[in-house]
Amino acid sequence: MIQKILKDLEKGPTILSLNKIMSVITCLQKLDEEELLKNDEDFLTIMDILANGYLDSAIFEVNDSNQVILKDMSIWLSNLGKKYSFGHNNDDLSAYTGLFVQTM
Repeated sequence: MIQKILKDLEKGPTILSLNKIMSVITCLQKLDEEELLKNDEDFLTIMDILANGYLDSAIFEVNDSNQVILKDMSIWLSNLGKKYSFGHNNDDLSAYTGLFVQTM
C-alpha cells in the first residue's frame, strides 16, 4: 500500500491541496505500523512530498475547521516518531511533527 501511495503522489501534480495531504495522511494512519516500518524509506519520501506540498501551497488553505485535523496528524506523527526510528538516518519524524500545525 505504501508503494501505491508513493506512486500516486509521484505521478500526480506537484502542487498538493490540503485535502489531498490530509487524505494521504489518513490513509497512512490506517496502515499497520509494521508496514510503515517495513517500508520506512518510502514512508519518509511520502512525508517529504507532503511537507513540500504543505509549505508550497496547502498552508494557505488552513482554517479553523481543518486545523483540528492537522493537529491530530501532528500528534500521530509525534507518537509514531517516539516509538520508532525510520530510515537509514533513524529519523524520529520530529521535522514533520510541528510542520502541519504551522499556519500563515
